[in-house]
Amino acid sequence: MKQESGLGFSEKPSIILIGRTGCLARALKRYLEKEKIQTITIDISRKDRITNSEDLYNIFDKRWPQCNSCIVINLIASLQPKTNSDFYVNSFLARDLLNYKTSIPKFLIHISTINAEIGELQDLYTKQKRLCEEALQKSYFSNYIVLRMPLLIPIDDLRTGKSIPINYKKLLTLLQFPFISLVPPSRNTYRAIDVSEACNEILEFIRGRSILQGMQTYTLAGEKVMSLLDISETILEITKKKGPFLMIQILFPWKLLDIILSKFPSIHAVFKENTTLQQFLKVAR
Repeated sequence: MKQESGLGFSEKPSIILIGRTGCLARALKRYLEKEKIQTITIDISRKDRITNSEDLYNIFDKRWPQCNSCIVINLIASLQPKTNSDFYVNSFLARDLLNYKTSIPKFLIHISTINAEIGELQDLYTKQKRLCEEALQKSYFSNYIVLRMPLLIPIDDLRTGKSIPINYKKLLTLLQFPFISLVPPSRNTYRAIDVSEACNEILEFIRGRSILQGMQTYTLAGEKVMSLLDISETILEITKKKGPFLMIQILFPWKLLDIILSKFPSIHAVFKENTTLQQFLKVAR
């Protein structure tokens, strides 16, 4: 039997953030502080070596705050999963989190990825995030929502040059050659949004609902469809490096690739499973 889908708080709930190192986690923390919304952060890292609910609850027993009710925002994820701990964090931590101290009214806002709804993507991270959503759906809990995020552009971080995510650092390396910007070949398109927009959406769930309706999945997306070239131009404008740069998108024999992928399914499967090779596929994110 599912728990009741609406969660009414008799008093102002505590806000608990799980995870603090990602660009969304850092930005959300800043936004909550700006709104004078008191938050408690529970930091979990690879060093904790969590592989099951017992490991998780041992950590929570030490770090969980005293509170009568709470909204928990699960921001932790391993983008490049390699270990059993990464697998557990990506796949089952959210479900087991809801099973911790069930006597305390709590509501979970679980941050997922838009990749989970794109069948063409079969990398480990995406498959584990799908498994996490399935685990929540199959549980007897309903006091949660899932927010699927598109590509997030950390505009503030790019402007300051601090805490830039690794994927943007790699792209900036190519974009900031002397007198030239090289844009990698890609057929992916994105409905990207600024990290601040994602924060505002999350804040709407915190501020605007005395009763949160659970078991819902929301997909966030920007209004504009952007290619990697569009995103690269945006990044250069943000970092004020556009100036004298000549921007060139590296050419690629797309028709030949399509022939190879259609004739050799095993090669196509490799492209689906590799996050770099996925850029060569026609994927709308």
